Amino acid sequence: MSIPDVSLTTFVFGSADRWRTKPALIDGLSGAIVSYGDLMLTAAQVCSGFLVSGLRKGDVCAVFSPNRPEFASVFYGVIKAGGVITSLNPLYSVAELTHQLRDSGARYLVCAPELLSKGATAAARAGIEELFTLGDAEADGATTLATLMVRGMDRVVDPPTIDPRTDLAALPYSSGTTGLPKGVMLTHRNLVASVTQWDAVERMSSDEVLLAALPFYHIYGMVCVMTVGLHAGTTLITLPHFDARTFCHVTEKYRITTAYLVPPMIRTLAKHPVIDEFDLSSLEHLVSSAAPLPESMAQLCTQRLGRPVRQAYGMTEASPSTHLTPRGNPRAAPVGLALPNTEFRIVDVDQQHDVDVDEIGEVWIRGPQVMRGYLNNPEATGTMIDEDGWLHTGDIGYADRNSYLFVVDRAKDLTKFRSLQYADRELLLAMVEDITARRDAARRVTFQTLLLDSVRESVIATDLDHHISFWNKGAEALFGWSGEEALGQPLEALIIPDAVSAHEELSKELSTADRVGKWQGQALRRRRDGSELWTDLVVSRMAHADDRPAGFIAIHRDVTDLHANQEMIRDSRERMRNLASSLLIAREQERAAIARDLHDDVGQTLTRLRIDLCWLTERVPKRLRTRRSKEIVDLVDSLVLRVQNISAELRPPVLDDFGLEAAIEWQVRQFSTWNTCLCDLDLELSRLHVHRNRDTAVFRIVQEALTNVARHSQARRVVVRGRVTSTELDVQIKDDGVGFPEAKRQSAQSLGLISMRERAESIGGQLEVASGAGIGTTVRVRVPVDPSDLERARR
Repeated sequence: MSIPDVSLTTFVFGSADRWRTKPALIDGLSGAIVSYGDLMLTAAQVCSGFLVSGLRKGDVCAVFSPNRPEFASVFYGVIKAGGVITSLNPLYSVAELTHQLRDSGARYLVCAPELLSKGATAAARAGIEELFTLGDAEADGATTLATLMVRGMDRVVDPPTIDPRTDLAALPYSSGTTGLPKGVMLTHRNLVASVTQWDAVERMSSDEVLLAALPFYHIYGMVCVMTVGLHAGTTLITLPHFDARTFCHVTEKYRITTAYLVPPMIRTLAKHPVIDEFDLSSLEHLVSSAAPLPESMAQLCTQRLGRPVRQAYGMTEASPSTHLTPRGNPRAAPVGLALPNTEFRIVDVDQQHDVDVDEIGEVWIRGPQVMRGYLNNPEATGTMIDEDGWLHTGDIGYADRNSYLFVVDRAKDLTKFRSLQYADRELLLAMVEDITARRDAARRVTFQTLLLDSVRESVIATDLDHHISFWNKGAEALFGWSGEEALGQPLEALIIPDAVSAHEELSKELSTADRVGKWQGQALRRRRDGSELWTDLVVSRMAHADDRPAGFIAIHRDVTDLHANQEMIRDSRERMRNLASSLLIAREQERAAIARDLHDDVGQTLTRLRIDLCWLTERVPKRLRTRRSKEIVDLVDSLVLRVQNISAELRPPVLDDFGLEAAIEWQVRQFSTWNTCLCDLDLELSRLHVHRNRDTAVFRIVQEALTNVARHSQARRVVVRGRVTSTELDVQIKDDGVGFPEAKRQSAQSLGLISMRERAESIGGQLEVASGAGIGTTVRVRVPVDPSDLERARR
């Protein structure tokens, strides 16, 4: 399929003259209409306004707004001027806004009126050159969009020439499969290719009416709804957020035909009672993407609405689509067939080779829609895209015989409609490694068990001069010599590989057996055909009835294969240690994600609830106000505090922001608030450079140790001490409590100690526990430190 070599705006509005008077976007709440002619005009005016304001090709303009028709004018206007759009989640905090504005290098910020206060604060912190508002009046130092467009009418500046293959059009942010959100560099060609590929399969008609509830700031709404829909000449009904009643209302009012959704929305349509109150018969096409949708849920929605639910697949790094289920074959389970010009592979996670049909592996993608890379992060780009151009999605799936892709699980958290944010890749890789490692370990254990069960023991006796006096059937089978041939022969001449070294080795074995009664170990031996084998050998001294030395008896067991596999077994153990480390990291990442969701989702919702309650209370006549009104507000305040405490317990922000020393100090303060035991703190860790995995592991060990002190020790005093040398980090938690016996320290039921020991080993450290009656308990963790960490810290 041919990809047009044009800029995105040229491509999107190439046929728009045919629909000049037709509604392009309708605000689903206010009913405001923007025709295609209006959209092209306002986009051109935005383009001119930014050019007159000094925007140069490649400059970044950030847009901070929920879905509204003006979003499209700014989006295509900036891109037409040669600028790059970076879109911001309307629910972002000031800190998150500031990070993306700084990281993207944005010069301009365009805000929705209701977000202007937060946007202005972030703009000031990030050094934004000019702030604009989509509202009618200027506020917080912002210029209105109308004023910007008037600027472009005073002086004409021609837009720059766009190179679709190299010039960026959009810079959405994604965590990829690991780490903090990164700027995804999408060129004009990436987005033109994505729209062209989608259109080739979807075959959207200009008569269709699209629901635009998916946020435009997210790549799914930005491309698959806004850009695809406008290129096809459809009418988009915008909603700033999704709720069941509003969805049903606008669907019935505007006769929406096509809805691109995410799984939580599909579940709402399948189960919400309000659905039955409206006429939704206009809906013809329902597509779910951004996260796996259970087939049962898709079927339930299909049964309720009488329309099939199809799936699509992709990611921000693929602009975003790679797979789509065609309208003519609406299967619910798969996420679709590969789009035109798109290749995909299912690759074994361990061996990195393609797997067979219906076998599970990691999904790799290659095509013209794959991003140019991550902004200012070549290392992350190299991890995500290999030298052959394959995008390693981190998602696990399989393909059937008809080349339909099925996604089993995603490297990211399941999509949350609130933000469509993704989490890290490590969680999935750890899960896959866990399955693989356990499977391989089981196979090795089975193999070794069968091997040892099948070996026939060889029993050989010699006199004091090492001549063979007994040779059993097992020895015949093992070494190839018959009993008649072996009897009387010197042992070293028959089964020892090298006469000189073998004599020394044999002397060592026999002298040890003679001195202490037995020698046990592994020894190299030789068969009749000259081949060598390793044996598990036990040599015992024989004596006459009067205890005079009579000779030696040796029992050999062939362990050649076992010996050859020892390196593999050692590697297996190392892999298991690495797996434990990965699982601990994944657990911390999951806790961080839950903490972030609690803080952002629940905390913000409760804060909004408190504001609304206060607002409502102030407007209630004083004679109707009761003590219960205030108690409700106080209850919400206590819930906000509780959510903050839970979030901090899951992942203390101080650990990420200020490092290990500050985090331990915070934990000790927390410990002191809910425990009567006195806690002394003696830390000198300021020279230590921040290392996320090491600091997290040591912090959790301190946290677990203090919890054990509070629960079990009956201590009156505890001391937390930390030091760092040029080679080692040493942290100790010592209490004066009752202690506990050695047997309990070694018990498999001591889950707290096991957890601490696993955490220490996961970062290459050691955990030491000393405890007993009268001496209390000391937990000590020692972790090697790279001297370069200290060098960087001093700099």
